[in-house]
Amino acid sequence: MAHRDKIKTINWLLYGSVGIVILFMLMTIATLNTVKVNGPLYHQIAQSKDLTADILPPPLYIVDSRQRILELHLAVLGQDKKQVQDYAAFIQEGKEAFEKKYAEWRRQLPSGELRDKYLVAVYEPAHEWFRVFEAEALPAALRGDAETVYRVRTEKLAPLFNKHREAVLQMARYLDTQTRERETQTNALIRTRLLLLGLLGLFVLGVLAYMAFGVMRGLMSNVKQLQNAISKLAEGNLG
Repeated sequence: MAHRDKIKTINWLLYGSVGIVILFMLMTIATLNTVKVNGPLYHQIAQSKDLTADILPPPLYIVDSRQRILELHLAVLGQDKKQVQDYAAFIQEGKEAFEKKYAEWRRQLPSGELRDKYLVAVYEPAHEWFRVFEAEALPAALRGDAETVYRVRTEKLAPLFNKHREAVLQMARYLDTQTRERETQTNALIRTRLLLLGLLGLFVLGVLAYMAFGVMRGLMSNVKQLQNAISKLAEGNLG
């Protein structure tokens, strides 16, 4: 009976060790999949950095278009219609790139504060900037009205650009904070998983060492009993 219980205990230890080894492997795979390159956490960090790069000029930051309106104003003052048309074309290209990149990030980002608050705050004044330019500044520039171009630029376009620039800076700060938090979370996750993996590994080693010791002790006991039996047979004890 005791021998049977001992075998049962060894079987449970063996199966338990196998289960722990499997768990050890699964945790290792899960950890690598979580923090590896192109894993979910890496993707979030890379996405924030990519968006930071995009909101700096250009295309989501319309500082280039702002510079073009200054050059367009000078062209109007110089009565250079060719340059006026060229600068207007540059601003139109900037608008198209801006709208395209905004739509792209609008699709990619999940619903939340980043997309619905910060990205929108960057977009709205810039979108209005281009609308005012097309509706008021561009027609005045094409007809050579430098005074109207100056008034629209200083009274309407400048405040819109300042609002847009402040939104860009706020979004950049938010992304920087978010990136640091995710990097901290990733490092904490790695440390926690490594600690658990180490503890599981030590436990598995302990169980295997215990099983090996038990097997060796059982073998030695059987060898000793066999030696005793042989010795008694040699002495003529057939019992």
